[in-house]
Amino acid sequence: MTIKEDILDYKKNGWKPLPKKYFNLNRELNRYIIDLHGLTKLSSKIEILKRLEILKEDEILNVIVGRGLNSSNGSVLGPFLVEYFKLNGIKFKICSKSKGGVIKIKVPNLE
Repeated sequence: MTIKEDILDYKKNGWKPLPKKYFNLNRELNRYIIDLHGLTKLSSKIEILKRLEILKEDEILNVIVGRGLNSSNGSVLGPFLVEYFKLNGIKFKICSKSKGGVIKIKVPNLE
């Protein structure tokens, strides 16, 4: 599926509600930063799609995925999202300052 098809599919089937903890993480952040700590792969993808919908083409979204320090197998969200971005032609850069815990993505044209 393309990003546009993903967005339409999730809108049609309803956005899955997220835990209260998630909203506390993102309460202090701005529209260009999203913290996905504690979310599943599917929930993180949905939250990125929702955010892409409100941003304009070519704006930069900082996606905090974490470095996987609390996971026995390392980062889970980072590799999953990188693969999703590659499959959908989304330009991204893994932030070296965060040692892989942040991915900067360029908002694609969703038209």
